[in-house]
Amino acid sequence: MQMTIDNLNISYINKGKGKNVILIPGWNASYKYFNNLINELSKSYNIYSLDLPGFGESSIPTSVFTTHDYALIIYKFMQKLNITNPTLIGHSFGGKTIIDLITTTDIEVKSAILIDSAGIKRKRNFFTKMKNYRYKTLKKMITSLYKGEKQEYLLDDLKKQLEELKKQQEAANSQKNNNSNNSGNNVNGGTDTSSVSPKTGYTNVLAMLMAMLMMSLGMAFFSIRKIKR
Repeated sequence: MQMTIDNLNISYINKGKGKNVILIPGWNASYKYFNNLINELSKSYNIYSLDLPGFGESSIPTSVFTTHDYALIIYKFMQKLNITNPTLIGHSFGGKTIIDLITTTDIEVKSAILIDSAGIKRKRNFFTKMKNYRYKTLKKMITSLYKGEKQEYLLDDLKKQLEELKKQQEAANSQKNNNSNNSGNNVNGGTDTSSVSPKTGYTNVLAMLMAMLMMSLGMAFFSIRKIKR
């Protein structure tokens, strides 16, 4: 199916009967990405899905589109088809568009389901904040003390170390989730021996604080040397 919104041809699909559900695909994706889900949900719901401008079979915009521009396309799409009180389901960029749509327009929705959505700022824990602080501090030291190839080499090495730390953290989180899932299967009062003791956590915090202190003292020392010169 096709309709025109703001001089753009918008490709969409409508299938099923019941309460309204709108599926919003992610960046550079077509509503056909949802084909299996559409076929299943249309057994119980009235399903709509569309190709956002520039994707799938919809027209390419003549100007650069912001997230809000895409949200307005969905808004006008709902108005044209008289879709009221829908459940919105968005994947990735589609989820980000839904967030903009709900927060910047007068649209009323029954619920919103965001799948691996962009636009959500995840809360960072203490250790992540300390790692970022350490990275920024070291980067500042390197750029102030070294130039040319030496600087590029050290910055590249620092970036690799950060990426490796991220991989280790992701692996640790994955292992922690697996241990949490497996702990429920323990029988005869068994305990999960993989948990980290509070003492270990305090040791890590102390080590990071000491590292930060040493880096701060190092920066102050080199700054004084540069001033004296």
